[in-house]
Amino acid sequence: MRRLSTTILCALAGLVLAGQALAGTTFGVADTRPVGMADDGAKFFDLMNDVGLVQDRLTVMWNPARPTQIPRRAELERAVQQATEHGVSIVFSVTQEKAGSLSGSPAAADQFAVWVALLANAFPDVTTFVIGNEFNQPKFFQPQFGSRCESLAGAAYMRVLAKSYDALHAVNPNLTVITSVSPRGNDACAARNNRSTSPVRFIHDMGVAYQAMHRDRPAFDEFGIHIYPNQSTDSIAKGYQWPKIGASNLDRLKQALWDAFVTTAQPVPDWQPAFLHYGQGVSALRPPKIWIGEIGWQVAVQTGPGSPYTGRESVETTSEANQAQIYPDLVRMMNCDPLVDGMLFYGFVDEPDLDRFQAGLLRADWTQRPSYETVKSAIAQAQSGCKSGLFQWHHLTSVLGGGVDFGKLKTSPLNQTWWGFSATAKEDAVYNAGIYKVDGRQLSQDGRAEIVRSLSGAGGPAPKLAARNVINAYWAPIVRFAEKPLPRGNYVYGIRIRAAMNLDRSRIFVSRPFQVGK
Repeated sequence: MRRLSTTILCALAGLVLAGQALAGTTFGVADTRPVGMADDGAKFFDLMNDVGLVQDRLTVMWNPARPTQIPRRAELERAVQQATEHGVSIVFSVTQEKAGSLSGSPAAADQFAVWVALLANAFPDVTTFVIGNEFNQPKFFQPQFGSRCESLAGAAYMRVLAKSYDALHAVNPNLTVITSVSPRGNDACAARNNRSTSPVRFIHDMGVAYQAMHRDRPAFDEFGIHIYPNQSTDSIAKGYQWPKIGASNLDRLKQALWDAFVTTAQPVPDWQPAFLHYGQGVSALRPPKIWIGEIGWQVAVQTGPGSPYTGRESVETTSEANQAQIYPDLVRMMNCDPLVDGMLFYGFVDEPDLDRFQAGLLRADWTQRPSYETVKSAIAQAQSGCKSGLFQWHHLTSVLGGGVDFGKLKTSPLNQTWWGFSATAKEDAVYNAGIYKVDGRQLSQDGRAEIVRSLSGAGGPAPKLAARNVINAYWAPIVRFAEKPLPRGNYVYGIRIRAAMNLDRSRIFVSRPFQVGK
């Protein structure tokens, strides 16, 4: 019976994942420009239809001084109606006007959730809501850190997110609730400016807060993240080092979600879903999708007499020709990831102020960039499915890039007091290490197993010398032991490296024996 149940479960999981693979990725823009246009966005949505873009994310701001007021309501209603007539799905990004609005009062999160529900009731045709905007950035949420440098933003965001999720699902259980996280963050509470939280650590903090709630239901339906290059001159492949997340680092995002929520009621992404708990339906096998809420490479523009642009450029930019190659590559890339539900280009039409954002398919005067046609062609091709093979991802159980260099392990004199080796990882990690006395110049399987038990805290022999410390991502620190001589005999080094974001992910290394004294 168990074997039959497992077979049925695997078959059902296959059907769920196959359905997702066939569904494909939807493409759109994040641009509030239609709100307030003389034609309520008719021209804007006509051009979206031409390119094949099917979603537009509009930003709606909450003001705690007027906690139940929907700003620009009449203009929003007309823009949503115009989008509906054009077959464009509207997404509301709902966030506070000021960075401190949701932390300034104990009641603010509850008031915000009430307002979000009012918005959902007022706009029944809008079925997708993005909660907050880049709460891991001080421009959009403060405080990021407490007086003792403890991280605050992730937990604060989870509280707002969970309350908003419950309020929205009370209005309509079929509404989709999405997060919003920046790809960048420095985790530097003492920095002079931009005291921000990296996305991987922010997700970790969200998970800690979620578990503290003892919540029996999700807090979001899809995980939304904004994807930008470090510089617009970067290629897609360059991405970021851990703990930031770029277009080529979505595996890092999926792992961060797994680490944060795998033991909770919040579904996690994985190609091989875990077993069903009693009472759960097959829908529990469906991993949450990833939603790229903003993406863009800024381009250089022509200035001077007759130019629609004003001011001075404040960032490095790429060329229109390069953007026209990058954007369709992004469409093809995301369309081949079954876990990516949607991708929105930030700004369909450029902002004229050069201190703002110029990454649109249309220039500020509404003329078409080369990327307009290349994206249009790529989206049309995407309708027939992925052409280069679907991405498949499975969570890690060990430390990313964990490794050691034990050195040559020559015979050491009896008066030697320095003992150590180097260890490394491609993510932040912690370690516990030891020097163990062994019998003979060869380590038996049983002897190694006993050392592994000791390093794992499950019994085994006590080390003669021990050390504990941290490994910062991409560094290779020396694992140093107390400066003491060791008695004559044979020894091995052993170390257990654990991922800082999920201590259950670990890897153990044991050296070959080395001799002390001849």
